[in-house]
Amino acid sequence: MGRIFSHRRHRTGLLLVAFAFAGAGRAADVRLPLILKSVDGTVHPSMDLASTGALVVVTIKGSWCPVCRTQLERFRKVQAQLDSCGAEVVVVTPDPPERARELQQAIGDRYRVVADPKGEVGWSLGVWEKGQGAMFPAAFLFAKDLSLKWSFRGRAQGLYVEKELLKHMNCEGLAT
Repeated sequence: MGRIFSHRRHRTGLLLVAFAFAGAGRAADVRLPLILKSVDGTVHPSMDLASTGALVVVTIKGSWCPVCRTQLERFRKVQAQLDSCGAEVVVVTPDPPERARELQQAIGDRYRVVADPKGEVGWSLGVWEKGQGAMFPAAFLFAKDLSLKWSFRGRAQGLYVEKELLKHMNCEGLAT
């Protein structure tokens, strides 16, 4: 199962979203919000984001997290493969809007960033750690109809989520 979010629409139709989160939930607990709002103020209906293919959502703990920033850099390194698969990247973070905008500037406008300081998106994805006010790292792949196709929560040494995601997007020949 997986989850995906996006900053913008890609001509090939897949959407990749990166999120920051802490906490975990079961696949049955995952519900993608109907509307997502990026830090630039743009409102994105989830069905529109996934309308031409799949929607990928990756969560991070926050802009302050060096491991999360490294993960985002690894996604950028496989951007050509993601593009070939029609993927787009959206980052969802529990940071307040000001910090999320700084993250957007740091990673470039290739990805959309969604600020989720109250954990509403994180909660709906089952990755919000209420007591900590943080999100659990995860990646989700949603189908065109927003059904969950693949997900991975947490981190594992030696596992690179972006490569696993490419495999589940039928891009295994492109993973490096």
